[in-house]
Amino acid sequence: ANCSAHRNAQRMLDRAKCLGCVLRPHQKTHKTLEAGAIVTGGTRRRIAVSTLAEAEFFADGGFDDILYAVPISADKLPRAA
Repeated sequence: ANCSAHRNAQRMLDRAKCLGCVLRPHQKTHKTLEAGAIVTGGTRRRIAVSTLAEAEFFADGGFDDILYAVPISADKLPRAA
């Protein structure tokens, strides 16, 4: 599977490593487990999401280290815990 998505994701991962940082790709565009696995280099770790539904979806799909990348209102705290 050497498609452009795989190549682009690997290029981003390599660039982040070269810069001495870790990539945390945002999942707001593709919203699929398959694409999430591609952009994390298969680790299913260190992603960012914009909604609790996205966080739950990716957590249920085996992802961890999920950053909720927007301010959270107090009424959402119990669900986010």
